[in-house]
Amino acid sequence: MFITSQLAFIAFLQHLHYPHFIAINQFLSSLSGKAFLILLPIVYWGVNEEAGKDGIVLLMASTLLIWLIKDVTALPRPFIIDPAVKLIDASGYSFPSGDVWATVVGYGNLAYHSKNRYFFILTVILILLVAYSRMALGVHFPHDVIAGMVMGAAMLYLYFNYLKQKLRLIKIPPVIAFNLALFLPLFASYLYNDKTPWRVVGILSGFWMSRALLPQPKKLTNKLLYRIISILLGISVLIAIVYGVNEISWWPQIFKPYYLKGLLLGLWVGFFPFLYDQVAGAINKKK
Repeated sequence: MFITSQLAFIAFLQHLHYPHFIAINQFLSSLSGKAFLILLPIVYWGVNEEAGKDGIVLLMASTLLIWLIKDVTALPRPFIIDPAVKLIDASGYSFPSGDVWATVVGYGNLAYHSKNRYFFILTVILILLVAYSRMALGVHFPHDVIAGMVMGAAMLYLYFNYLKQKLRLIKIPPVIAFNLALFLPLFASYLYNDKTPWRVVGILSGFWMSRALLPQPKKLTNKLLYRIISILLGISVLIAIVYGVNEISWWPQIFKPYYLKGLLLGLWVGFFPFLYDQVAGAINKKK
């Protein structure tokens, strides 16, 4: 009865059909986790370093928790139970909604740092739109999206009220941090051969390594045009890593492709401001 009523609600949403129904809802869904691959580096590089750093930690930790909960609960998606509600393909399990969780954590983090009432309202609207789209596409039950909202909000609360202060107290020498970030994930990847957790671990490892070894540079630039150009350059390299790593066949077998891609992404996000700082400093000296 519980599942049947939720399937009926999904069917009701799908009957409210409008032009380009699937495309619009796929776009709304894309405002969640995948959008942060571009948004977070922009925030970290050129808007608010603290917000960008918090966002990277929160979203990566959320991804690992989502994967773990999905793997433990192993609950099927709505279209597996009732093929009539299937509009698109989706892999993995249903509970909780990872896209909704990521939306709560990602935009919630930005709203927390902005201290802006209107941005908070926009965040709530985005969360509701993503939640609606996941149900309308038939890939999540209502209880999945509600769980995603609750768990995402709980993670935000715990992080900003307890965990962030605790993490700041942990001091690890840079060389030790570098080796931990590089070698622990490689050993652990042999225990579980799933791309999602190890891509995330790769991103965290690369970002941690860059933060541990590099001096922290200034912001990219105060000139808006130069800042936009530099951010576009940084994003271009990120996109090249996302699509180019799959084409490389010569790396050692110890590096799994999805771990290596995550490692390079994390390294670039942390390394790019330092690289820009060095290049800009060299150019200014020549003037």
